Amino acid sequence: DDVVNAELDESGVWNAMYKKLVEWKERHGNCWVPKRKKEADPEIKKLGTWVSCQRVDYFRPKEQGKSLKNKPYQIKALERLGFSWNQYEASWDTRYEELLAYKAEHGDCNVPYNYEKNPALRQWLQVQRTQYKYLQDGKHSVITSDRIKLLEDAGVVWNLMESNWHDRYREMVAYKEKHGTIVLPSPKDDESLRGLSMWLRKQQMMYRDMKAGKKCPLTEDRAALLEKLGIQGDKKEKWEQRHAELAEFKRNYGHTAVPATFTSNRALGRWAAQQREGYQQKQEGKTTKLSEKLTDDRIKRLEDLGFDWGAPTTTKWDLRFSQLKNFYNKNGHCTVPEEFEVEPRLTSWIRSQRREYEKHMKGRQSKMTSEQIDMLTEIDFDFQYGD
Repeated sequence: DDVVNAELDESGVWNAMYKKLVEWKERHGNCWVPKRKKEADPEIKKLGTWVSCQRVDYFRPKEQGKSLKNKPYQIKALERLGFSWNQYEASWDTRYEELLAYKAEHGDCNVPYNYEKNPALRQWLQVQRTQYKYLQDGKHSVITSDRIKLLEDAGVVWNLMESNWHDRYREMVAYKEKHGTIVLPSPKDDESLRGLSMWLRKQQMMYRDMKAGKKCPLTEDRAALLEKLGIQGDKKEKWEQRHAELAEFKRNYGHTAVPATFTSNRALGRWAAQQREGYQQKQEGKTTKLSEKLTDDRIKRLEDLGFDWGAPTTTKWDLRFSQLKNFYNKNGHCTVPEEFEVEPRLTSWIRSQRREYEKHMKGRQSKMTSEQIDMLTEIDFDFQYGD
């Protein structure tokens, strides 16, 4: 090193350019200087050309110009700096360093497709995955075992789709451990669970297809994991789904008297009617499919929600009024915003009530009854709002 340092202290063009390369590495962390024809900075362009010449000189056969070969101290100085003689190797090393920097900042190596900060890094990473796949498929590949180890040590996932599936599965396991169920609330109630909910529905559909003997992309290993999670693909799972929908119905309307003809969710209306029918059969000592499915545990869970076993006499008007009253109890007023996400149709129903009230007051034919007017008045409904 002392000999090399002594040589570098001498004046000369090569030593001056070397010092610029040292400064470049101190700023950028590597010796990869771009050599572009359109480079705006002439100093960078000059340094990039010089770096390229060092590689050319290094590989130049002696008989083609011995005087142009790098001197021993120059080779040692460059290698001491971490200089790579192979341009491809230098590019790979640079990208790998950038990948490590990305991981340090973001916590993983999953560089997104729209990573505008460094598009070349995303492209490079895709090339590594492609070359790895070629290797696994027995095709010609330029990726080496050493590089595979470096990338795996950094945390690179070779199959992103496989990784994403397992990430979702772990999310689902965590949700079940916390809530005791795999039935997710509606995205209207928790927008953060929308992606997980979509993933779960897709897995349920594929699982049912597999059990029905249909062709689907679900593997046996994944099916086993889904079964461990609690997906059964049978009526029990549907019951849990309807129970969750009933809980949501209660949050929206303030009661569980779902009519059999509930247009917003006809399946829920039919299911609620079946629970009442099964309960009635159970009370009468009859053994039917409905009564057998309605276990004591299910009865308790329905009653915990306040489920009414009697046939509901709820009309569509009653449903909307219950929803408005529920809004009033929570907010202290009936001024429902136009973009009411819980039930968008409530605002149009409110406008309809004002129109029917106006007809009623003018002595014209109206669907609104005096009893309904009294019920709306009790919750401070503004019949003239917006007129």
